[in-house]
This record gives sequence, structure tokens and C-alpha cells, in this order.
Amino acid sequence: MTHAKYSPSEINKWFHCPPSLSQSNFLDDAEKMADFEILTKEEFLTSYSYLTEQEYDNTKREVENDTTQRNDRGS
Repeated sequence: MTHAKYSPSEINKWFHCPPSLSQSNFLDDAEKMADFEILTKEEFLTSYSYLTEQEYDNTKREVENDTTQRNDRGS
């Protein structure tokens, strides 16, 4: 038996309510993340001109938080 962390109604709200720009990132886009790892911020934003600096910064913050959490766990 699987125990859901979130109720279906909570999940439904997330799918129908897009994140605000202050929370938006591109962590789920493998191609962008591959480029994110190798390009400078300026190169990345030039290459993906439709993305905002805020989205880049949000993604960077999430990546850094994930790395910090992994290091804290000893992984």
C-alpha cells in the first residue's frame, strides 16, 4: 500500500495554479539543466532568451539547496 504525502485535492490545486514567477524554475527540463551546468549565467540567458533572470536564479537556488542537503546527509 502506498501512502500519499499530499491529498488529491492538494495536487489538483497545484496542477491548475501555475507557480508565480518568484517560484518558477526549469528543474524538470533535462536539456536546459544540461546547459545550466556548462554555461555561464549570461550565456544561458542569451541562449534561452525567453527565460527570465528570476527563473535562472530560482533554479540556481534550488540546485544549491539540493546540493547542501545532500552534503548534510553525507550523500
